[in-house]
Amino acid sequence: MLFFRLGKRTQFIENTVYMNEESIRSQNSPTTQWSLIVSAAEDDLAERKKALSEICARYWPPVYAYIRSNGYSPHDAEDLTQGLFEKMLKRNDFAKADPSFGRLRCYLLAAAKNHLKSEHRRQQRKKRGGGAMIFSFDAGNAEGRCLIPEPTDEITPERVFERQWAITVMESVVTRLSRRYAEKGQSELFDAIRPCINTDEDMGPQAEIARRLNMTDQALRVSLHRLRQRYREVLRQTIKETLGKDGDVDDELASLMAAF
Repeated sequence: MLFFRLGKRTQFIENTVYMNEESIRSQNSPTTQWSLIVSAAEDDLAERKKALSEICARYWPPVYAYIRSNGYSPHDAEDLTQGLFEKMLKRNDFAKADPSFGRLRCYLLAAAKNHLKSEHRRQQRKKRGGGAMIFSFDAGNAEGRCLIPEPTDEITPERVFERQWAITVMESVVTRLSRRYAEKGQSELFDAIRPCINTDEDMGPQAEIARRLNMTDQALRVSLHRLRQRYREVLRQTIKETLGKDGDVDDELASLMAAF
């Protein structure tokens, strides 16, 4: 169990695998992140918008959390997050991104920093003129999904971004696994054993779970072992997709764990 204490609020994320069920259902089939970056740099505006929308749908939480931790209200953070990605579309920023080096995590953090430095919220809102947004989300839901520190917490906005990025990556892993099990008609099995994905401890009411799933205890243990193996494999693959050509998966994994 990963434990976070945020000022007066205490939040638990059990084994990093409990996530917003709506976000599991809403995400599309996985695509390599850097391939999305390349698509977002296409000359065709429609193709750029489609690719950027998918990037936004996956990675808005760490950007939003970073902006919120800089002292902006939920409403302003929502507006600024949307404004950042819209600016990226208009300027075709991803045409400058080179997948042969760097990390998508660092790229977006730098973009968020520069956005806050140059952004005058009222002027930007006027420029946008209420036009079509690249994507939309509800600030209320964002507050529940993102780990926003209290003003009295001694944690930098950069650390907030890194922590939310790690959570977002792990959510993506669970989404992929959930989809795989659903395709095999094993959603009930996945939901029953996913709390133990990221721990070596056995499930508590194992006999009860096995009975409910009409499985033997041994078959349930084997299923859990296989799920843990798949989780590790998909986690490494997901991390690899956010890195450049020569990126070190182990080094990035260590950075994600350090964010907690």
